[in-house]
Amino acid sequence: MHSLTLYEPVVRPFGRHVLPALWEADQAGDLDRAVEIVNRDVSGFSAEYVAQLRRSAVWDVLRRLAVPLARELTALDRHHADLPELGTLDVPVTLLLGGENEGVPPYGDAFAAFASALPRARVVTMPGQGHLAHAHDPESLARHIEQALPVRRDAECGGRQESTR
Repeated sequence: MHSLTLYEPVVRPFGRHVLPALWEADQAGDLDRAVEIVNRDVSGFSAEYVAQLRRSAVWDVLRRLAVPLARELTALDRHHADLPELGTLDVPVTLLLGGENEGVPPYGDAFAAFASALPRARVVTMPGQGHLAHAHDPESLARHIEQALPVRRDAECGGRQESTR
């Protein structure tokens, strides 16, 4: 591993309180309900905001991303992340935060825990973005990730510059 880039990372107990409802939606195959649960009950978005999402093209993206949600949040809740151990990483680390989440729970709080555990990390705030940059503006998120990748020169690259991935 040559570098690590994290976009609004979270650790347990993130979303623990919605697991029963998410599993219920999962068992029913109700992706709309799963998207609603995550956006209202985890992210704390207003009913009006979620209604706007539902009317937009982003909703279909979020529905596809909701397929593994119950399993992902359950796995996250079962995993104990050793944040202090992350601070010992000897590779460049970039933490990406949507500007709308800076200091705002739940993503801002979780982000602050990572930033504290990784004091040598480069923190990049993406103006005008929140936790849905991957759905609202994937090109911008991709640019930020690409900019976070280190450029290296070594014998493996034949002397040419190459982004590591």
